[in-house]
Amino acid sequence: MHNYLVIVESPSKAKTIAKYLGKNYIVVSSKGHLVDLPKSKLGIYPEDDFKAEFVVTNKKQLDEIYKMYDKCDEIILALDLDREGEAIAWHIINQLNNLHKTLKPYKRITFSEISKQALINALNNPRDININLVNAQLARRFLDRLVGYTLSPLLWKKIFFGLSAGRVQSVALRLIVAKERSIRSFVPTEYWQVYTTISDKFEQNIQINNLISQPNKDFKYDSDQSLIDDTDSSDSYSEIQHTTQNKDVNYENLFILTKINNKYINQTLNEEKVKDIVSKVTSKSSVWKISKIEKKDTLRYPKSPFITSTLQQFCNVHLGLSASKTMQIAQKLYENGYITYMRTDSVNISDIFMSHLKEHISSKFGKEYLPNVEYKYKTSTKVAQEAHECIRPVDINKSSSDLKLENYYKKVYDAIYNRTVMSQMAPAVIIDTTYEITVITDDGNQLIFKNKKSKLKFDGWLILDPTSKNLYSTDADKYEKYSLDQVVYPNAIYLKQSFTSPPSRYSEATLIKKMEEMGIGRPSTYASIIQTIISRKYISLNNKQLVPTDTGEIVNEFLEKYFEDIVDYDFTARMEENLDMIAHGKMEWKKLLSDFYFPFKQKVENIDKSVQKSDLIIIGDTNVECPVCKQNMIVKIGRYGKFLSCKNYPKCNGLLPYEYLSNNSENIETKSKSKNQNQINIHMFEKPPVTDDGREYLLKKGRFGYFWSHPDYPKVKDAKPAMYNKEYILINFGTPPLTEDGREYSLKKGKFGYFWAHPDYPNNTDIVKINKKNVN
Repeated sequence: MHNYLVIVESPSKAKTIAKYLGKNYIVVSSKGHLVDLPKSKLGIYPEDDFKAEFVVTNKKQLDEIYKMYDKCDEIILALDLDREGEAIAWHIINQLNNLHKTLKPYKRITFSEISKQALINALNNPRDININLVNAQLARRFLDRLVGYTLSPLLWKKIFFGLSAGRVQSVALRLIVAKERSIRSFVPTEYWQVYTTISDKFEQNIQINNLISQPNKDFKYDSDQSLIDDTDSSDSYSEIQHTTQNKDVNYENLFILTKINNKYINQTLNEEKVKDIVSKVTSKSSVWKISKIEKKDTLRYPKSPFITSTLQQFCNVHLGLSASKTMQIAQKLYENGYITYMRTDSVNISDIFMSHLKEHISSKFGKEYLPNVEYKYKTSTKVAQEAHECIRPVDINKSSSDLKLENYYKKVYDAIYNRTVMSQMAPAVIIDTTYEITVITDDGNQLIFKNKKSKLKFDGWLILDPTSKNLYSTDADKYEKYSLDQVVYPNAIYLKQSFTSPPSRYSEATLIKKMEEMGIGRPSTYASIIQTIISRKYISLNNKQLVPTDTGEIVNEFLEKYFEDIVDYDFTARMEENLDMIAHGKMEWKKLLSDFYFPFKQKVENIDKSVQKSDLIIIGDTNVECPVCKQNMIVKIGRYGKFLSCKNYPKCNGLLPYEYLSNNSENIETKSKSKNQNQINIHMFEKPPVTDDGREYLLKKGRFGYFWSHPDYPKVKDAKPAMYNKEYILINFGTPPLTEDGREYSLKKGKFGYFWAHPDYPNNTDIVKINKKNVN
């Protein structure tokens, strides 16, 4: 009997595949890469035509493959269908070839799902190892090694030990730092919006409502003085009432002022202009008329099925999963035969699965939920592997309950399942009705107020997306009774003061989307890129937002200044395109390495000679006196963040924690060049504890908020919670509730924000919620 050795990556995948194969198939896993470049040295010799030194990284698993190899007549390389899988197959064959004088026959098979039919098809259509894919993987691996092992030692010398730089990770870091800079430089601009509600009858009293105001920017007016500077009462509505209304306003029924004299007014109205507008439109001589009623059906089409990047984005936004966690879960689902291959940039669905999918939709929802024309989606990725499939269930008839999935495995599978089904369902039909009111004032100005209503006519694919479905009204249209050219009257004016918002920081989802748009990285790399810059402490996660650390900013500034090509977006995107060209056999991989490496190496050598360490690690001046020699201290960056160092270092070794600036902010004028001087306001806390020798603890901010740290930290790892003082609590949270015996509740912060806790908490779990959105 002919015996086969089937080699896959993981034990889970091996176990699933073994179920579909006969007794003459032995399935063994490599547990990922068995061979790699050595960790202790570069392992690449550019001057010798980029020859490389490979070492076995998992001898135990390789020995297991050797053992099974002796028992078989033929090898089947069933590794993943991407470049990494191809490289693993190539390395395994090389190792077997080195061990045996005569290599046994082998063949390469690929499949995008682990099912019996997919395996049969793959076994019937074997191929050779694709050396172009191998070369593309080697080129990426060598590039990353050459950049990391050449540039990192320079960072150690010029900044501090332990830093590292990566080819694509550094570009991702630059994106995050650039966003942070734009946030810091942002200056909010005030603008006003004017809304109205109407009636078909003349309203004697018009209310002027202040909808929403930002803190300390309330729309104020004297109680005995009209907001409107209209002194001729005979020409105005008889009474205008002023109220503040922040709740229970149905924006769906409001008309918003969009044009003045045919010019759009987006974010251009100031407070004074608004007063003038209200004065004119509420004048009895102004004429209000319905000038447009337009009703039309709008089709809202479903989104394409998931690819790697969109799955990561969805799970980050809706499930709170990191990109790496999403891929771990998807990997397990794939290996167990539940979903197709999870590293893909193709939105294709196979013809066989498509027929099953249509049958499922028709039988479960009805034929009306099938589209008239089959959708053909196009990927947004610049160079996609169109021969692959999207991420979809292997069996459309198996729900997560059928598979007995739980927790996040169930949630991720359900997301993939529903997205696949929705992608081939009929579009939702929305009735969009647009109303416009033209107001002609007595001085001849023309103002346009607009209202748009969207009502659900047919849910289509939205039947599987209740959250989106609920965005559309199913109520009767309040304004259907109005007709074109009908004269109407205002019954309330709503004024909304707003401020332009700064750019939002990247989340994992939005960073992946941005990298995909720019052609930076590929599906298999997004998760590892983000995980790498987090683990290096170049960025931190703050409420799911990616925030650069001081170390991350210093490293980025160094790379931007001296290695602009390494962090250049277009350069990195072109490099990705070149790697794709290698994968398609259109570029020689060693030439790519040569063209990049030798100029890069020369630049590193030049910078090593010309740049001084002090140029990088000194980031600011202060007028703080050194505790040793009384000279002024400077702000430096070190392995553990910012700190104060004597200007006379190394003659004087005087040091102070950076938090000293915050604890003595009244007496210190900081002159730091750093743009990230978010100092802590010590006065909102109770007095700090003191050490046995009378020194005060230092205020710090950690993952869970502010705390007092021993002044000799990290030698003395003692920390105590920082409690808000009574004055701060009263101003920002109000008076605390009392127990029946007159004791005050305590302010606490939990997973969902601040709350009042019983003084005997947690023994007494009575709490009072605090509806506080903007807490310092």
